[in-house]
Amino acid sequence: MDGYAVTVVFEANSDKVKEMQAVVTDVYLPSIRESGIREYRWYRSHQNPDNFLLFMTWDTEEAFRAHVNTPHIQKAEADFVSKGILIKEAPESYWQYIKP
Repeated sequence: MDGYAVTVVFEANSDKVKEMQAVVTDVYLPSIRESGIREYRWYRSHQNPDNFLLFMTWDTEEAFRAHVNTPHIQKAEADFVSKGILIKEAPESYWQYIKP
């Protein structure tokens, strides 16, 4: 396997977009400094600016699981709930690289 890719789609409440952007800022630097990270990118939808996409590629699934348990990710997840940032839970999707 050539990396472990994960996507997450976040649907923010329209009145909480600034809070969502603050979470993105708070998690970005600590995340890109983690062991096993290859790619860590956030995107905002042109069609629906309340939607955010996180695209990550890790060396292994274990590296990703360690990321989920870091203090900065645990704080972000708590903020999503306590600040009412998200409309609903953000589903994760897992991807395998296909070498042509």
